[in-house]
Amino acid sequence: MSELEKLRKYIKEKKLKARLYFEGIKYIIILNNQTLVEEKTTGMHIKWFQAFGNKSLNDVLKYFTLSKIIITDGNEEKEFKTLTEAINYLLF
Repeated sequence: MSELEKLRKYIKEKKLKARLYFEGIKYIIILNNQTLVEEKTTGMHIKWFQAFGNKSLNDVLKYFTLSKIIITDGNEEKEFKTLTEAINYLLF
């Protein structure tokens, strides 16, 4: 199971929300029970195709540099720099 699959599984199981920020692009990927794209400046949700064309989530993670991940659990937020760091937090 890839790191991304692990993250998505734990986010869904624990009913959390993860926001993935990337360097140099104006979109945030939001993972919860579904995958959404939000524009950083307006906060508006947009269609995946408008933001990333036909790239998959794995492709986006390959082509763009992840700057941070924020995981929200109710009112508590934790910030991580890598997928591995976020997964380790969710496992323990």
